[in-house]
Amino acid sequence: MSIIRGLHGKTADFNRLLTLFKLKFPSPLTLFVMRSLNNHPEWHNQPLRLSEDELKNPRLTIENFFECYHLQEVRQTLWNWMVEIVSSSRSISQDGQQRNDHIYFYEKMESLVEAVFLINQRSDL
Repeated sequence: MSIIRGLHGKTADFNRLLTLFKLKFPSPLTLFVMRSLNNHPEWHNQPLRLSEDELKNPRLTIENFFECYHLQEVRQTLWNWMVEIVSSSRSISQDGQQRNDHIYFYEKMESLVEAVFLINQRSDL
């Protein structure tokens, strides 16, 4: 029988899995909530997903990201998301202003990724 049983599995099995991989989470619910929308105002301007090592050296996160994804792949993924958001019948953008906001965010995210790409390429930064 598998230790992993999804969200409806027993907490004891989940805790054994965490112990096996030396992960420290108070409960399965905390793990799930931490990977969802951040509704804690005191954390709005704080990193939530970085490990202790990454907090000490954020360049580790940048290096890891660009080891996993090429710049063109990131551009394509961002573009696909943006097209889906502004053109899909299931879109979260129902009016023109919302669509404009998402296009603006897309442009800023692409610029940010390009800047981080350059930082990753340069050793003097």
